[in-house]
Amino acid sequence: MSGDQAYAVGLVSPTATNAVGNLPKAPLKGYTMLCVVLIVCVACTLGYDIGIMGGAVIFMAKTLNLSPEKEEIAIGCLNFVSGIGALCTCYLNERIGSAMTILWSLLLYIVGMSTIALAQSFDAVLIGRIIVGFGVGMGFSVCPQYIAEISPTAYRGFLVSCFEIAINVGLVFGYLGGIMFYNLPEDYNWRLMMLLPLPMAFVCMLSMLKMPHSPRWLFARNRPEEAEAVLRKTCAENEVDVTLAEIKEVMDNNRLSEEVTWWGMVTSRHPAIRAGLLIGICTAFFQQANGSEAAVYYVPYVLEQAGVKEVHLQLWGSL
Repeated sequence: MSGDQAYAVGLVSPTATNAVGNLPKAPLKGYTMLCVVLIVCVACTLGYDIGIMGGAVIFMAKTLNLSPEKEEIAIGCLNFVSGIGALCTCYLNERIGSAMTILWSLLLYIVGMSTIALAQSFDAVLIGRIIVGFGVGMGFSVCPQYIAEISPTAYRGFLVSCFEIAINVGLVFGYLGGIMFYNLPEDYNWRLMMLLPLPMAFVCMLSMLKMPHSPRWLFARNRPEEAEAVLRKTCAENEVDVTLAEIKEVMDNNRLSEEVTWWGMVTSRHPAIRAGLLIGICTAFFQQANGSEAAVYYVPYVLEQAGVKEVHLQLWGSL
């Protein structure tokens, strides 16, 4: 197995992992916190799109004369496209690394939101939503991995959880954006809602140029010196050598193992692999099938059907 494939599979050495876990817990370094804060800002920016569409589509439909069917397509296509974007992340992550993949996800997000803001027809809105969907799918897929790979073992779970929380914070900001602009003229208030997160997205995109590649990606690319330099910035001094040994052990073991393929995972008879695959598929499916995404997007409409006729009350009720 090649270094790239070993990195993509992400197998973990229990021996090396236990060695890291037995080390004294050191304070979290400021550089690591800075990297995580930046990714949290990325998550807020991407999450904003989910919250804003519920309010923006009310005014967008009036301006562009959208039928209910077109509204549903404009809203729902993002979830479908984001899945494709997440799959594309696997290829990009191997080739250019997590940091640059996040940068590209933000670029797509900026282009897509700008396209929606300038749209004069349903077709333009749809194109913008598709572009945003690719960016959101890529960002949601790669950001947690990037945090995990630059974080010390002792803080990894907590810091990855911050990303998930930040998505919901961004969703709330999306609702607040709708409330902020709802009383402006309907022909451009929803356009301002689309443009509101772009300065933050642009700053995050430029900041990613200064972010380090993950140590595992660097090691897979035969750049161990750079991987060590990143670890010395993000981990305690006593963790660096042990973590490097862990990464090296994983890479060496994977080079000796058989080729791992998606079809091999699907057809595997190993109980642990089958159980993990089933849990992962069912979790992803039921998270969408329970309708939680639809509830987020359509709360204003639900409130309208419940008798809340004023738009500002619908938006406040969504919040």
